[in-house]
Amino acid sequence: MGGFPAHLDSPVVDGYGKLLTNGLRFHKRLSINPCLLDCAQIKENMLHVFRDCWRARTIWERLVDQDKWVGFSQGSSENWFLRNLEADFNSQDVTRWRLLFGVTVWQLLRWRNDRCFNTEVFARDPVGVILDYVLEVELAFLNNKNLGRDST
Repeated sequence: MGGFPAHLDSPVVDGYGKLLTNGLRFHKRLSINPCLLDCAQIKENMLHVFRDCWRARTIWERLVDQDKWVGFSQGSSENWFLRNLEADFNSQDVTRWRLLFGVTVWQLLRWRNDRCFNTEVFARDPVGVILDYVLEVELAFLNNKNLGRDST
């Protein structure tokens, strides 16, 4: 897009690889409020968006095995993301957990942006949406593998 490096073309990530949160937007004078709309007393940062916000936490509590919650819910932003791409915090296999984690993070960002910029309220069960999307991706991978076998 536009001849810029790929990480600069994203409307939600600034040129330094950071999520363009309200806290960062406020710092750059692009917003009059550093707080997340749903958590008015909390300065929005990346870890809050994806893990600590009550909306995100409610979703994660349904996806993460209860006995693995402490390990899942600790760490700085970078450590938390890396640990979740390497570990398995639910009863699924590691590959499925990575897909589940990635889809959940993507949906959390999407819903956060809808609330910030479109003022849309999401009515459907968010965990149901996430699990449906994971299943859709798994079926697409399976179909792709099957297509590859048929063509040989």
